[in-house]
Amino acid sequence: FCSQVVNGMESAFYKAGYQVSIVQTSESTDKEMKAIQYLSSRVDGLLVSISSETKSTEHLKDLYEKGMPIVFYDRICRDIPTHMTLSDNYRGAYEATRHLIGQGCRKIAFVGGAATQPIVQERRAGYLSALEDEGITVEEKWIHFLPKGGVHYVETEVAMERLFRLPKDRRPDGLLTAWDKVTADAYKYLRRHDIRMPQELALIGFSNFPLTDFVSPSLSVVQQQSEKLGEVAAGQLLALLQSKRKPLKYQTEVLMPEIIIRESSLKLIP
Repeated sequence: FCSQVVNGMESAFYKAGYQVSIVQTSESTDKEMKAIQYLSSRVDGLLVSISSETKSTEHLKDLYEKGMPIVFYDRICRDIPTHMTLSDNYRGAYEATRHLIGQGCRKIAFVGGAATQPIVQERRAGYLSALEDEGITVEEKWIHFLPKGGVHYVETEVAMERLFRLPKDRRPDGLLTAWDKVTADAYKYLRRHDIRMPQELALIGFSNFPLTDFVSPSLSVVQQQSEKLGEVAAGQLLALLQSKRKPLKYQTEVLMPEIIIRESSLKLIP
């Protein structure tokens, strides 16, 4: 997902004559703060996607108040008035959960990233709404957050172990994973433990991994418009850089992800 977003950004900035510096934080607040401090005197503007560990955005507010043009994408900060570009996380999760319900799943689990991230909470809200609309009661043991954002396989592994340790009659028959890395690691866990998809567990997850159609079973995904997201966010920052005054109104662009159904979740053949 991130590399595709960056491709979109670089393409837009290159056409406008700007160079791009990329810094990865590995979901660390400390790295994010150091990166912001380092870049603040070296760049004309910032495109920021908040790290999973970040709870306070004072370091960004301070920079914004000093006049640095900032645009948020994907993981946004609503405390700072500026342009933002994101996916419709709620609708993506809602439609994915509805798909699992349509395949006969009634015990659907949710494994997200860090609970502090708004996009994870939006995806959880979409998941819960879909179940509520069908009159399905959710058990808290089916919902797991990963404090480090699922950067390491062991986080997802622990969540999956907890799900499969539940009594057989309460064990999930469907799973929505709400993060690229978590989706890949949940798939890896199921393959390693010879858990059949979709017979024992129907899996669909947020992912922009390019080979989801070629693994076996092929993986059902909620695929974000990642490259377009990068292009739109870059356009928003360019607008700020090229404007002589602050805009009267800031724009939030919301892109709808695509639900791609494949073998991992397809219990019922249409």
